[in-house]
Amino acid sequence: MAAWTDIEKQKLRKLAAEGQTPVRMVDHFPGRTRNAIVGQMHRMGLQCREEWMRQRANNPETDLIVRLRCKPWGWDDHSIAQAIGQDVRTVRKVIETHTEFAA
Repeated sequence: MAAWTDIEKQKLRKLAAEGQTPVRMVDHFPGRTRNAIVGQMHRMGLQCREEWMRQRANNPETDLIVRLRCKPWGWDDHSIAQAIGQDVRTVRKVIETHTEFAA
């Protein structure tokens, strides 16, 4: 793949500042993969929304729910609840309090 152009880098900065995830950014960069976007963000010193959400989580259980929900494969509420041994309502409550999950 060709090197990133200045225009693409500007667009990447803008989308990252808006809180877009690399998964959603792919639509703005035809021919680029999510991994290419994550790599370029890393090289540019930009932060992924997933990283920002993990840093914002204030307890281990919330952090785990945030990490599982943010992964590209997007665990659903029931899978997260089963994996951490919690009730689905508890998981949903955490997700609802983290507005970053909103589309």
